[in-house]
Amino acid sequence: MPSCVTVEKAAPGDAHYAVKGLPSSHELKSEGAADALPRALDTAQFDDVGPAAEAPKTDPVAVTFKTFDGLVLSMTVTGTKGDYWLVAKASVDEAARDAFAKGEGSAAVPASGDVDKEAQDLDKRLSGWAYKLPQYLADDLLVTRSTFVTPKTQPESKSKAK
Repeated sequence: MPSCVTVEKAAPGDAHYAVKGLPSSHELKSEGAADALPRALDTAQFDDVGPAAEAPKTDPVAVTFKTFDGLVLSMTVTGTKGDYWLVAKASVDEAARDAFAKGEGSAAVPASGDVDKEAQDLDKRLSGWAYKLPQYLADDLLVTRSTFVTPKTQPESKSKAK
């Protein structure tokens, strides 16, 4: 079973995403290494669309995106190399929506104005459909922690450096 990887921004204005639960013995491969996962949806294009009931059921992997205003996009990616499909559902995290409405981050993030309606509209469009992923998009969504992080290198001791 794949491990869970969470990339997040602590505040809306943060320049880059961080990997949640990063052990002190590891570091990001680069400052923006974790940005690739959320950026995957920015330019997403699909190879095909078909009924969700006909999508492969093999090796399901859950991928979830949550926004500061409470929108949640829950996706399941199934299939095998070269034949990956995505089924998605939109919903609202009420606690995040309410915190956002009280001003926690709302000044820094433009929102749709009505996250409940946005989730309903998205879910209406997504419901019942599966989307065939191009390989590049499957690769971006099906990541592991090692995609973003690497063990920290130990500084060379002074006695060995001479």
